[in-house]
Amino acid sequence: GDTKYIPPLQDAQRAISIIRSKASEYGYNAEKVGIMGFSAGGHLTATTSTALKRAYKASDKIDEFSCKPNFSILVYPAYLSKDGKLSEELTVNSNTPPAFIMHAEDDKKYFPSSPVYEEALKKAGVPVEFFKCKTGGHGHGMRSRGKDADAWPDALAAWLKNNIN
Repeated sequence: GDTKYIPPLQDAQRAISIIRSKASEYGYNAEKVGIMGFSAGGHLTATTSTALKRAYKASDKIDEFSCKPNFSILVYPAYLSKDGKLSEELTVNSNTPPAFIMHAEDDKKYFPSSPVYEEALKKAGVPVEFFKCKTGGHGHGMRSRGKDADAWPDALAAWLKNNIN
C-alpha cells in the first residue's frame, strides 16, 4: 500500500504527545487535545485519529503520553476513500475520537470521500457531526466568500461547545 502518509502521521503523533506532556506546565486539560486539518491535512487528521498504535518507536518520556487525539476536525478532507470504500490506512473503530467534518458538495473531487468516512464513524458508534453544504468548493479556509460554507466556523464553535467543552 501507499505509505507516504507515515512521516506526517509520526509528526502529528509526536506533536500530540508533546502537547499532552506540557498540559500541567501551561494549565490546560491533557484530555481535551484535538487535531484539525484542511484538505490533505484532513487525511492526516483521520490517520492520526484512527491509528491503532504509535507509528514510530517511543524514544523518551514524552512518548509515554498518548498520541491519540480526543476529537478531530476535518475540513474539506481529501483521500479518505477510494472507489467508494474507506481508504485502507484508516481503521475506524469504537476508539476513534468524535469528529466534526465540514465539506461543500460542489467540491466535486474530494466531497465523495466525506460521507464514506462519516458512515464508517457512525457504524463504529463514534459521535460525528457532518456540516454538509451546497457551495464553498475546496480550499476556502475560514474566509467569508458569500457561499454556504461561510457558516462552518460557527457550526464548529457550537459543536465544540456542546461536545468537547
